[in-house]
Amino acid sequence: MTTTSDRSVIECRVIVIHPVSRQLLVPSLDGVFRPARVSIPRGTRPAREVCTALKDRWGAAVVILDFPLFDENRSACAIAELIGAEIPPSFSLIRLEQLPLNELSGQERAHLENLLEDRVNPGPLRIGWLDEARAWVQHATGRKHRAETGIEQYNAGRGFALIRFAMEDGHSYWLKATGNPNQHECGLTARLCELAPDCLPALVSIRREWNAWVSKDAGIPLCDTASPVILEFATCSLGFLQQKTMDEVDVLLAAGASDQRTRTLRMCIDRIIDYLIDAMGRQSSLKSAPLTRARLLELGSILRDVCLRVEALGIPDTLLHNDLNRANILFDGERCVIADWSEAGVGNPFLSFERLCRLSAGNPRELRAIYSKVWLEHLDPSAIDEVYRLMPLLAIYAYLYGRGDWINHTSTVSLPFESCARSLARHMDRAAQSPVLLETLCR
Repeated sequence: MTTTSDRSVIECRVIVIHPVSRQLLVPSLDGVFRPARVSIPRGTRPAREVCTALKDRWGAAVVILDFPLFDENRSACAIAELIGAEIPPSFSLIRLEQLPLNELSGQERAHLENLLEDRVNPGPLRIGWLDEARAWVQHATGRKHRAETGIEQYNAGRGFALIRFAMEDGHSYWLKATGNPNQHECGLTARLCELAPDCLPALVSIRREWNAWVSKDAGIPLCDTASPVILEFATCSLGFLQQKTMDEVDVLLAAGASDQRTRTLRMCIDRIIDYLIDAMGRQSSLKSAPLTRARLLELGSILRDVCLRVEALGIPDTLLHNDLNRANILFDGERCVIADWSEAGVGNPFLSFERLCRLSAGNPRELRAIYSKVWLEHLDPSAIDEVYRLMPLLAIYAYLYGRGDWINHTSTVSLPFESCARSLARHMDRAAQSPVLLETLCR
């Protein structure tokens, strides 16, 4: 994917489809037919940024249908559908064959033709889908949508969609659809809402053929507020939800949650250490010295000891949230819920709490006191104290492990992943040198 000279932004071509004529809308530029082009900031949600840019610059309200990714040597490409039939003054209608050949790759043009001819699978990737989605939301909620101004899109493409619908009475709802590799999120979310409805955004409706669901807006993300009180609410919600899943491990695994149980993590230590030894040997950067083979083997031994100590504590496996960040913690003034369970797993509950603590700008002692109180009904205080001392190292290792699917295919992992793995290995090395950890292991 090529970028502009400013490395902080990405240039994106936008193919806009008129929903009635199925022709393309392009800016009127001296008779030259070229797709609209926008520059979007890196690290943001592309669908949201493209929609905003088209509205601000050309007055065109659109919904993104797809981001076809075929050629990394070309600029990004978005395919969008105009909301409504009225053509913005700054655009002209053209047929696909009028678009210069060099504006699209062969694969992009074929993909666009399939969209125009409805040769795509049912779901959030076809012309007219938004109208069906709007009708579904209105029927499921019993509320009327606020026309064109009540749509805010956050994600699109490859079967994924995330759209916020604002209703005329002031309520808001989210429609989310997922494709591979996150198809499991729909069923998993539904099950979690059954187990602990107060800990997730309220589920309104599910549409299986789209692998999509509608949820009620659950408040302001933690990233939009600095209040530490919300983290305390989140700690209670996380602990309560995890306790509700203690007897659901097999169900959650069957629903697509990743297996991060401590024994599973322990059984993969040797292969991961072997991979890290090879990865350190391929390091070219001089910013940090690579960890030696001897140190990595020692690190593997420490990890094994930590896993065995954690297993001996008898802490029940529960639900894990492996993508706890400030955007996924929502607060409406009364309750705090946790959203986005695409990276859900099963394992020691304190793994997720360790990640939650890292969101605290202050001292996590208050959060530990709250989380400990949640678990005192099931665990001995000494076990809680010990797992807190063991968890910083294990949490980093579990993050590297992820879903574990890469371990059997280490020869095909990407260079960015390898660089990240080396960085995580250094973090593990520092955590393994903690006097608190070493003292615990010597007891």
